Amino acid sequence: MASTISAGTTTTTALVYSADTSGVLQFQTNGTTTALTIDTSQRVGIGTSSPSRTLQVIGTVAPTYSVANDIQLLFSTSTTATNIASTYGSTGSFVPLTFSTNSATQMTLDTSGNLGLGVTPSAWRTDYSLKALQVGPVAAISSLTAGTTNNQTFFSSNLVFGSGGTYSRIYADWGMQYEQTSGQHIWSTTSTQTGSVSLSQLMTLDNSGNLIIGDTSSGSPLRIYRSSFTSTSQDTNTAIALASNGNGADINIQFTDRVAHNTWIGNAGGYFYVQPDSAGVKIASGATSWQSNSDITLKNVTGTYTQPLTDIAQIQAIKFTWKDDTTNKPQVGVSAQSVKPVIPEAVDTDANGILGVRYTELIPLMIASIQALTEKVTALEAKVGA
Repeated sequence: MASTISAGTTTTTALVYSADTSGVLQFQTNGTTTALTIDTSQRVGIGTSSPSRTLQVIGTVAPTYSVANDIQLLFSTSTTATNIASTYGSTGSFVPLTFSTNSATQMTLDTSGNLGLGVTPSAWRTDYSLKALQVGPVAAISSLTAGTTNNQTFFSSNLVFGSGGTYSRIYADWGMQYEQTSGQHIWSTTSTQTGSVSLSQLMTLDNSGNLIIGDTSSGSPLRIYRSSFTSTSQDTNTAIALASNGNGADINIQFTDRVAHNTWIGNAGGYFYVQPDSAGVKIASGATSWQSNSDITLKNVTGTYTQPLTDIAQIQAIKFTWKDDTTNKPQVGVSAQSVKPVIPEAVDTDANGILGVRYTELIPLMIASIQALTEKVTALEAKVGA
């Protein structure tokens, strides 16, 4: 029960009140329809006679700016959502929804659905269902849907993606953007700090896993390109620069294949080296030729050349041109097939059965041959002298 104040619809019931000792007060309209209840805990209920909160409203709450311009803030609930909405009745217009603390606007949700934190959202494009989250003056996250196969997400700094798909700056400074589109990751920046905005695509990780720097497409896992590199002078253009933090620290690049063969290319101890697996060559700072380790303390000597002149006579020295060289440029070399029976250590066979010769491996045989000839010459000189 409750004490009631009721507004009726006849002269005898225009204003009627009744009292009891429940301590609950109800305001009724249209006779006995309860509109507002104040219970014994001073909880106010509108649309309910049993409020469980200090103020509980069953239905939609709509604070309105004015009758002439009826902008409304709606609070409502349903079985699927709790809603806060900025809208209007019949004579107003949509306006942004703002959230403020300490007498300052901290968050703004504009009428296109763009959200600004610490800033009013800029004029982002409204087609393709684009929505943007703008954080502070220059940082933003935005996304758009262009059908079902070209959905895009942008992380940008000092750039606004405006109407017609054109970019504009927020401030006169560099603009930068990271984009996810068509399975790709794209990093871009503006060409200048001022003037019209033109984005240059600096780096791309495409949907095949290829990394492209300075270009937009590649059929290789890594492509580095710079169109401005036109000079042929040494040290003018550097495409890749590797540097260590410390004087004398090592820098290297390692290549490993599927059968765990390793090749290192790098700089260590004042040398630039190329080392496949456990052996390789190196060149010292300021030197003009390669060297390889040859210290006798590192070697197990298994033999010498006992008949070097006979061996070297079997190697076929030839002049030739490569069959796949349309220019027929003259070449000189040896036949790998003639080297293999004599110095098998100098011949390698690739996966296709093609033979290759490591020419520096022929030098020891040449030295031994010269030594053998020297012995013969010395013996002849001694015989002639006798």
